Amino acid sequence: MTAATQTRPGSTAVATRPPLRERLLGTPPTAGSVRWGWWGPLLAMAVGGVLRLVNLGHPHQLVFDETYYVKQGWSMILFGHERRVRSGPQGPDVLFTAGTPGVWGPGADVGLPPPGG
Repeated sequence: MTAATQTRPGSTAVATRPPLRERLLGTPPTAGSVRWGWWGPLLAMAVGGVLRLVNLGHPHQLVFDETYYVKQGWSMILFGHERRVRSGPQGPDVLFTAGTPGVWGPGADVGLPPPGG
C-alpha cells in the first residue's frame, strides 16, 4: 500500500507503509524465535518437573496441610471416619512419617456428620 503525502507545497513524495498484517502483528517470527517459543517453555517445564518429582515418594516430614489431610485420609480408609489424633511424648507427625500409622485415639475427630458424596 502506498500513500501520497505532501512534503513541500507543490511536490509529492510517495511513502510506503508495511502491509496490514505486519502493522498489526509485528514482524514475522524468525526460525530461531519459533524454536525458542516451543523449546523454552518445554525446558522450563522439564526442569520444574524434575525438581518437583525427585524423591517425592520419600518425604522426610509432613508439611503444611499434609499434617491433617494425610492422617485423616488414612483414618477414613481404616475406620470409615476421621479419628482424633492422640497426643503423646513424640508428636504424631514424627510417628506417622516414620511409618507408625497408629496415631489415633478412641474418638472421632470432629463432631460433624460424616462426609457424604
